[in-house]
Amino acid sequence: MTSSRDRLADHLARHYDGQPLEDLREERAGRHLEAATNLLPAIGDAPRPSRFHATPADVDAYLRTLLAEDVYLRFQQAIGYAALAEATEDAATVRAQADNDGLYNADWREGWDDAIQRVDPDQNGPTPSSLVTGLDDEQEREPDVDGAGRTRQEYGTAR
Repeated sequence: MTSSRDRLADHLARHYDGQPLEDLREERAGRHLEAATNLLPAIGDAPRPSRFHATPADVDAYLRTLLAEDVYLRFQQAIGYAALAEATEDAATVRAQADNDGLYNADWREGWDDAIQRVDPDQNGPTPSSLVTGLDDEQEREPDVDGAGRTRQEYGTAR
């Protein structure tokens, strides 16, 4: 059985060199083993969030301990791209269906086209363009139910 260090070094070799660690020359393999040795303490120190009970804030905090800022930004951009691509596709479907049914005029179609172009990730830059920081408790609170600042749970109508 291979050690955690060897498995991590093998992943690094496959990612950066496109081949398994065992196929690399000793000099090249040594670099991946050294990197894995340096990474393991950082990975081992961070408590992993529970698979079943972790909140988005827990996962966010854990990933921030493991990933460099630019890597984490690309991770957020991949999620943002997928969300916007799905929203764009759904909006285009609704627009096309209504257009096929002859329900709306040219101004309505132009409005939908403009909205779709504004959020289309293929026509715009990556989203988010800068790292989104902190999912704190205030952002995760449920909406104010009665205007007095109470949430559903505090008001007694939790879902």
